Amino acid sequence: MSPEAESISTGRTTTGFSCFAFRKNGRKTDMEHRHLDREQIVLRLDRGEDVIEQLTEFSRAHDIRCAKVSGIGAVRDATIGYYALDEFTYQTREIPEICELLNLTGNVALLEDDNGGQTPFVHAHVMLADKDFHVTGGH
Repeated sequence: MSPEAESISTGRTTTGFSCFAFRKNGRKTDMEHRHLDREQIVLRLDRGEDVIEQLTEFSRAHDIRCAKVSGIGAVRDATIGYYALDEFTYQTREIPEICELLNLTGNVALLEDDNGGQTPFVHAHVMLADKDFHVTGGH
């Protein structure tokens, strides 16, 4: 598994989350979503759901192999990462309080899994603001 797969932004939603994605094949899931057109889907995550886990599961359930994602909302208990290029490692930071998700942008691509198959992988960057208007970002 690549270093990106080990440390990607994650957090529990507090108010819901919006995401736009290109789709390949529409299979039903329980997640609330709407098709804007043939290529765009809007998702709403429920309070307490893990953002990256839900985007990954939705991509798997809908056979999404390549997508652009973006989102706004709020998260709690986020873990973000910074890739130290000189060390080829991720440094992570936990943010336990509720933060406004100012921006999430990223993509979905296929990554080889441990069984030799392919699975959707969400690579996302975020900008978060706390109650004191401090902004931080990362993977």
